[in-house]
Amino acid sequence: MINSGKEWDFMDSTEFTEKRISNLLVAWDYASKHHKGQMYGSKPYMVHLKNVSDVALDLNYTDEKILIGCLLHDIVEDTKVNFEDLKSRFGQEVAEIVYCVTDELGRNRKERKSKTYKKIRNNPNAIVVKLCDRISNITESMGKNNYNLKLMKMYLDEHIDFVKGISNHDSLDITTKSWDKYYSVKQELENKFKDIDKKLSKTNIL
Repeated sequence: MINSGKEWDFMDSTEFTEKRISNLLVAWDYASKHHKGQMYGSKPYMVHLKNVSDVALDLNYTDEKILIGCLLHDIVEDTKVNFEDLKSRFGQEVAEIVYCVTDELGRNRKERKSKTYKKIRNNPNAIVVKLCDRISNITESMGKNNYNLKLMKMYLDEHIDFVKGISNHDSLDITTKSWDKYYSVKQELENKFKDIDKKLSKTNIL
């Protein structure tokens, strides 16, 4: 394995059989191989993928498809891996999750996201993966001593479109935990963002 991810909580969980752990580590290794050299800000890209899967684990999502989807959610968008590659290696359901969260083409970010949201909302597992991704992203943008206020403002400005775009009431039995967590983290970090923005504005830094 390129990176065994042995620090994950599931390694010691009785809910995960040896076979399931092996499958998750295969996905980790696959992501490590294809995202090699890519960065998430100043960090290796695998840090982000682990963070997204950790959000899912913290919310007690133990469905293998969701966890593998978290690890592979950017692989079609950011590497040469395609849908058929994923389907052959990880099965139809995982490939569909990744397909749904992969950005469509568009003239600008708003158009790309609008097209992508339509795919996501029809796949409950993809909604969970996208929410875990967004939770990870906004948390990272407001990380301790590593604020990216411009990025956080973008996420806040997109909030209404994001929620409306991927909401599907028929999926709440699966997605409620991730929605609750998203709203909680978003509110906490929005308050933090406003406080920092206010302080910076008073000092004319912004």
